[in-house]
Amino acid sequence: MKGVFLRAMESKQKLTIMYMNGNNEITQREVKVLKMNDEYLLVYCYFRKAVRTMKWDHILSAEPRPIRMGA
Repeated sequence: MKGVFLRAMESKQKLTIMYMNGNNEITQREVKVLKMNDEYLLVYCYFRKAVRTMKWDHILSAEPRPIRMGA
């Protein structure tokens, strides 16, 4: 799964992720990956409109958002 995040970070593509927070609540988030290390991700979360730190083991799934072309 880390490969998906690495490609998204390099291409500045948004991802849709399913994330479980510390209270075991599952949310869907739109994020842009800013930085990565072995334990954490630093992302811009479009849901919270803020930079957030997320743990790898709390990410349940991730998929790239389709790139929109101009009309």
